[in-house]
Amino acid sequence: MSTASTPPRADSRADLLIALALLMVGAIARLLAMPASLWEYDDILFARALHKFDVTIHSPHPPGYPVFVMLGRLGYALLGDEHRAYAALSLVFGMSLGASLFYLCREIFGDSMVAAMAALIGSFVPNVWVHGSASRSDGPGLVLGTICLVLILRGVRSTSALVAAGALFGFSAGVRSTVVLAVGPAFAVVLISRLRNRQRRLVVAAIGAATIATLTWYVPLILYTGWDAYRVVVAEHLRFISSTDAIWAHTSAVELLRRFERFFIDIWGPPYIMAALYACSAGGLVLLTWQRRWRALGWLAVCFLPITAFSFAINAAMGAPLYALPYVPLFAGLAAFGLVTGPRVAGDAVGRPMLAVAGPALVGALAIAMITWTYPIVAMMRTEQSPSARAMQYLRAKLDPGRDLLYLERLFVPHAIFYLPDLRMRREIGPEGIAPDTNLIHPLYPRRVYSLTTEPVPGVGGQSFQWSSAVGAQRLRRMSVGRFFDIHVTGPFGDTYPVAYLSGWFPSERSGEQTWRWMAGRSTAALFNTAKRMVLRLHATIPDPATQAATVVLRLDGVELERLAPAGHTIDRTVMVSPGRGRLWSILSIESDRTFVPIHRQLNADDRELALMCQELTWSPAPDSTPNLTSANAFMGPGWYPLETNGQSVWRWTIEEEAVVYLPPAYGGARLEIRGHAAKGRDGNRPAVTVRIAGEVIDRIRPIGADAFLSGNYRVPASLATTGPLEFTLSADLVDVHGDSRRLGVAVTHLGWLPAEGR
Repeated sequence: MSTASTPPRADSRADLLIALALLMVGAIARLLAMPASLWEYDDILFARALHKFDVTIHSPHPPGYPVFVMLGRLGYALLGDEHRAYAALSLVFGMSLGASLFYLCREIFGDSMVAAMAALIGSFVPNVWVHGSASRSDGPGLVLGTICLVLILRGVRSTSALVAAGALFGFSAGVRSTVVLAVGPAFAVVLISRLRNRQRRLVVAAIGAATIATLTWYVPLILYTGWDAYRVVVAEHLRFISSTDAIWAHTSAVELLRRFERFFIDIWGPPYIMAALYACSAGGLVLLTWQRRWRALGWLAVCFLPITAFSFAINAAMGAPLYALPYVPLFAGLAAFGLVTGPRVAGDAVGRPMLAVAGPALVGALAIAMITWTYPIVAMMRTEQSPSARAMQYLRAKLDPGRDLLYLERLFVPHAIFYLPDLRMRREIGPEGIAPDTNLIHPLYPRRVYSLTTEPVPGVGGQSFQWSSAVGAQRLRRMSVGRFFDIHVTGPFGDTYPVAYLSGWFPSERSGEQTWRWMAGRSTAALFNTAKRMVLRLHATIPDPATQAATVVLRLDGVELERLAPAGHTIDRTVMVSPGRGRLWSILSIESDRTFVPIHRQLNADDRELALMCQELTWSPAPDSTPNLTSANAFMGPGWYPLETNGQSVWRWTIEEEAVVYLPPAYGGARLEIRGHAAKGRDGNRPAVTVRIAGEVIDRIRPIGADAFLSGNYRVPASLATTGPLEFTLSADLVDVHGDSRRLGVAVTHLGWLPAEGR
């Protein structure tokens, strides 16, 4: 047994043959795992960037990945399809993963058999096989980071390898920014070692190569984006990560346990694979320590512990199977060392050298287990387009881009921009379930409305999109962020807008073709009044016999519509209603004096307190009723230029120092959302903006960033909102703008007026 680590010997012909074999295996594996379409959120952001690279609008998301997008554009020029361009790029990089892992582990362990087995394990770990071929930068970043580490470790004894490592390091940071954390510590260690040997010129050359390679993409990125804009958007993105994704944003014991589960349990797939990998990794760690392989242990720590800690602390737990890619080689290498070296040591101890061949056989069994579990996922993704892609293609065939309105959750905004570039009317459903349809700057309401949601809309027909394989989808959910699995397109609604569920509702449920929502004892919903007379339709059931005597009361804006005492289990009512004059939104409340808990009645294991199972709740114009809103100027007062548009976006400039909007009455309170930007004068100054409601100053907004972005969100109490119309004013100094003869103040792109009852 040696007491010290021996540096790796020079490459041999056998090593080259092993690498070529792994290259072929990698090519087959990546072809088998090639997805049939774009799928995830980031896929779409990268696809958009092939046509318009703009980090400020997350095309792609900060910090930008310019080298990855540039390579993607080369693929797009050859193949003419965004998905195929990135798929080809992932194939080229992904097929090299096994060979690059082989050379890295050979540098660390100095053993070709251990390295080959580590490469085999690392290539087929479930999260690596699933995400390695996706249209994102994670897979190519893993491969480039691995090759960088190979060159860095060879840079201990080779000057040319160290300089090449620096150049590739700088290049790779433009493909995937986390390569800096994955490769930087090892690069620093080797540079410090070279400095101690007084090889200053070599260190300067290596750092110079890294700097030049970085500047080749970073300088064009800054020049194209603008330093102020780039700095602001990156800072905003970092603040978002810090406040939403990072470990310190979620400090409860349950959330920390969930984070640990996602980063160190779910990434391996089933428990038996996880147990085998951790047991073998622990065995490898013990054997390395027993054999005093300090060099190998040191390099494993330097190469992988920093990026492991960073991924665990900074990234969102839901995306752990993707973010864990950089530290999978750590466990693959340790597991391979344990599986290969353990039988060797045992064979030497008992005098049976043939035991040495047991190691590769055990690795083969582990690889087969991983392939068997993961294959239903990759086969499903290879043979069918993702639910999100199919949903968008369905909408593309159905929608009239110039007339129809798409009502969608914010999760789908990039999809809509990418797949439906000509769509002029798009409204987002906010996180609270309210859609800002009421953009008072441009209150146009087309005849046909579609919705795109992750939950079905009860009582309304439509089309649903899921993965066809239940097994594949279940396993993929564990290996992904868990989004875009169930997508529902409903509509067209005609003149009907979807009901916005406020308080007292549980999430939608589905069984076959039937959908429903359970409500508690009191629930509220916001109804959008598109006509002078509206029709309310409610179909619900009371499935518990003990609640047959329930009394159900319907109120609209606080006024009782009906008091129902259903004799059976079903409520089926259609009511004609004339909403209050000038009221844009109405608030419906449904109250029941009887509730039940299913588990207490031994009906099922549901422990929620329930009242009604609502199968249908719709709100539509009465036949031949007069529409409420037909003018784009319905709410505009003095002080505004006419509406302007550039296709998808609309805005109005203030023409005077004080511009007025009349806010319609809203029962129970409302929320006012403002978005826009301030004009930039010839002297570079921008006006501050004062916001008033009913003559009272509620905010003074300062422009933010290079684009002078303005944003405000204000709660208006019921005492003001219910009476209406309220006078809302924006006050801003007017400035002279280059290239425009007008004196401008503020361009308002969105003025949302939303019900806030029940919040």
